[in-house]
Amino acid sequence: MVPAVDASELEELYLAADMMILSSRLDPFPNVAIDAFHAGLPLLCFEQTTGIAEYLSRDPDLKELAVPYLDVEAAANVVVKLAKDPARRECIAARFQQLASEQFEMHTYVEQLTAFLAQAAKIVDQAKQDEATLREQDELSLESLPDTLGNGLAGTDAVKRYVRLTAAGASFHGGMFRRPKPGFSPHIYRERHPDLSAPPFQNPLAHWIRSGRPEGPWLRNVMSLETSGRLDVSRKATVGLHIHLHYAVVLDEILSRLEVNETKPDLFVSTTSEKAASYIVKRLKSYRRGKVEVRLTPNRGRDIGPMLTEFGSELLGYDIIGHIHGKKSEAWNQMAGGASASDIWREFLFQNLLGDRFRALDLIVQSFNNDKNLGLVFPEDPTVVGWTENYKFAQAVAARIGMSPDLPKAIEFPTGNMFFARPAAIKPLFDGQFDWSDYPEEPIPYDGTILHAIERMTPLVCESQGFSWLTTTSPGYTR
Repeated sequence: MVPAVDASELEELYLAADMMILSSRLDPFPNVAIDAFHAGLPLLCFEQTTGIAEYLSRDPDLKELAVPYLDVEAAANVVVKLAKDPARRECIAARFQQLASEQFEMHTYVEQLTAFLAQAAKIVDQAKQDEATLREQDELSLESLPDTLGNGLAGTDAVKRYVRLTAAGASFHGGMFRRPKPGFSPHIYRERHPDLSAPPFQNPLAHWIRSGRPEGPWLRNVMSLETSGRLDVSRKATVGLHIHLHYAVVLDEILSRLEVNETKPDLFVSTTSEKAASYIVKRLKSYRRGKVEVRLTPNRGRDIGPMLTEFGSELLGYDIIGHIHGKKSEAWNQMAGGASASDIWREFLFQNLLGDRFRALDLIVQSFNNDKNLGLVFPEDPTVVGWTENYKFAQAVAARIGMSPDLPKAIEFPTGNMFFARPAAIKPLFDGQFDWSDYPEEPIPYDGTILHAIERMTPLVCESQGFSWLTTTSPGYTR
């Protein structure tokens, strides 16, 4: 311990000392530590207390000098060890001085700052160019932008915020946040154009426009329920609809939406409590549009387990199968920061698959009738989501159902896991013979499970069977 001294006296102390202990509990990047590096004075500190600890922890030759947080005994042991090993202290001193010359020299620091500023200037210039492109070409769908992107702002302001946030997303976790327009997959476009993931982070949609709007896997047809043409349901198809209801109260909403359609599906309803099952059975006694099967299932596997494990054999016998669920989650509401977040999401999904304003179910069935190669239909979600923490789980699922585990890094899938499908298109999922024990017990993590992986695998399974897939939009409804 020494009293406050000036810089010249500190240099003398560094030369006289054998080691320095930085005992501060919160000091982002102390100058005295940098001085110690220049002097070649071994320095010891606690993890999670200073930026210097990060340098030490990630260097194999120095990590012993960053001891566990406030572990005084561990610190003392290192001091004693080094006191007995002058050769080791000399090695540390040499490494410190090397780091000082590489990382902490003022001219190097200034050069790095200058490079950062030059790069930032290029990013800003690129953003301005991208904004100009999107404003001139009017390709950005403002309806898909959420409140965080400026709901209610003028188009110019919304474009600016979209470009800035997309650039930020490109440099973190590969995220894109929002889809710029229906039918365009910015993450797939960026995967095929890897330069967009590096500074100056060109906006994928703007780059696509400037490149002449090339065709590719990033561009798809989308069925707008508003402009899908004349409805013809004269050709009948058998439809089996699986409904999983952890919360039975959602059933009435589903039934009212089915009523606007001429399609009359058989219902296969799963639930997880005797009370809910009793309510569902009573409520469906008046259902005259098809047969009804209600079963109590384990509270395991969420909506996917009941579809594959409980009703799989029955569903495979239909021309078209549907899969929906209550999508009512207090945990999701809390995470999304709103009491009605899951209700908004459910409204979006139901409007796109069952209908209300439009006869969504009839239109979807008609699409299957008109295109025998169509294997899967699901809502075009405005939020772009990737594998997140589920890639390794998906690889295991792929191996189990006979697909290559070499899966694409950028994907589209029915976010929220509701869809209609031709059984042959997703049959490998049923052939996987998933048992209740294959699904994690509740409560399951928010992300990173076999259930999240299966949800993301559905379009890939469809493609592997030689079928195409299609997404829907219901104008006026987003999330």
